[in-house]
Amino acid sequence: GSTQVSVVKYSAYTKKRGSSEKVIGQLEIVASAHDMTLGGNAFDRVIASKLMDEFNELASKKGNAGYEIREHPKAVAKVRAQANKIKHVLSANQEVPIYIESLA
Repeated sequence: GSTQVSVVKYSAYTKKRGSSEKVIGQLEIVASAHDMTLGGNAFDRVIASKLMDEFNELASKKGNAGYEIREHPKAVAKVRAQANKIKHVLSANQEVPIYIESLA
């Protein structure tokens, strides 16, 4: 996937035509850019990485020092699937609760 961003300027002016007035809207593209390497999968990887780092930190606080979730393929698959769901929820919300069963 890729990401494209555009910065636009919206303005309006009033045009008189005889005794009536009409509001005319204008849209000006100020700038645009794209990144072919940044897309949905990149966001998923960032979210999954953050979740796995936090899980490892929590595991070490609970006495499992040295535990690395990335060494367990099934757990990584569960985290990646949840990361995708989180991305979709965060597109419309500022917070999301996270529940992933049986990671350890």
